[in-house]
Amino acid sequence: MVAGLALLLSGCAGPPPPPPLFGQALPTAVGPPPAVDAHDGSIVQDGATFWMYGTSYQCGFALGRAGTKWCGILAFSSTNLVDWSPRGQAVAPTPLWQQRCAPPRFGCFRPHVARAASGQWVMWVNTYDSAAGYRVLVAGSPAGPWLETAQPTLALGGRAVPGRGDHDLFVDSAGRGWLAYTLIEKGLPAAIAVERLNPELTSGTGAFVTLPLGVVEAPSLFERDGRFFLVYSDPACPYCPAGTGLASAPSPLGPWTVAPTLSTTSCGGQPAEVAKLRLADETVWLYMADRWEKGNPNQGRARTWWEPLAFGANGLPLPPRCVTPAPSLPGTRR
Repeated sequence: MVAGLALLLSGCAGPPPPPPLFGQALPTAVGPPPAVDAHDGSIVQDGATFWMYGTSYQCGFALGRAGTKWCGILAFSSTNLVDWSPRGQAVAPTPLWQQRCAPPRFGCFRPHVARAASGQWVMWVNTYDSAAGYRVLVAGSPAGPWLETAQPTLALGGRAVPGRGDHDLFVDSAGRGWLAYTLIEKGLPAAIAVERLNPELTSGTGAFVTLPLGVVEAPSLFERDGRFFLVYSDPACPYCPAGTGLASAPSPLGPWTVAPTLSTTSCGGQPAEVAKLRLADETVWLYMADRWEKGNPNQGRARTWWEPLAFGANGLPLPPRCVTPAPSLPGTRR
C-alpha cells in the first residue's frame, strides 16, 4: 500500500515523499548488551527506536539496608541496538517514591512497558508498600513524562503485603493486554497468574488462569506463530543465578503445559524477559537475563545477558547458547 501510494504521488508536482522509516533504518542484528545501570526491566520498540528501562542502583540502594535510598528507574534509547543514550529518569526517586521503595521497604522493581491500542504507553512497577503490589504509570511517548494513574485491581492476591511479586506486561498479536504476576503466600512465591487487562492496560478484568509452579518468579510472556510461551526464574532467588523454566499454551488463558527447562544456568544470571523486536530483515525474540552479583545487596555493577532465541521444529524455543558473542539466528547478518 505504501509503495503504491509513493508511485502514484511521483507523477505529481513537488518532490516525492521520503521513504518510510520503519523497515529501512532498522538494524540488521542485535548488539551486545550495554553496561548500563538498568536492571530487571524491559525493552520496547517504537518504530526505529528501541527503549530500555531498568531499576537503578548506583546511587547506593541496598536491599534491606536501612539508610540507603532508592535510585529510581532509568531510561535509555538506541537506534542500532548497540549504542544506548541515557534518557533520564522515567521514575524519579522523589520523597514519595522513597517512602514506597527505600528500606525498610523491600524496594521497587521490574519496570515493564507496553503500548495500549490507544497509542498510550504503560509502565507497571512492582512495589511492596501496599497490598496492590504494583504502581501503574502512563505516557504519550516512551520518552515520558510518566504520570501515575490509579493502582490496579487484579483477581488474585492483594490481601496482604507482600501478596504479589514479579510481573510482566504483554500485548498479544490481537492487541489484547495481559499481566503475568507472581502470587506470594506466607512470604514465598507460590504460583504465577496470567490475567487479561483492560484496553488501557492499567487494571485487570478478572479473566485469569493460575499456573501452580511453586517457588518461581520473574515471569515473561511472549508469542510466536500463534503459540504463547511463559518463561520464569526457577527457582525464585533474589540476586541469584537460577534456571529458566518454560511453559506453552494455545492462549494466555491456557491450557498451559510445562515444557523442559529452557536453561539450567540462564547464562549465568536470572531470566528477566523475552522481548519481541523487529529488525530490518526479520523478527527476533530476545532472551534477557540479569547477571546478578550473587547476594550483593547493591547491584550497581551487575550486567545483563541477551541473545536472540532460535526455535526447534516443534515450535519450542531452543536453549540459549550463552556464548560470547551472542549467536545470530540463521539468516541474520552481523
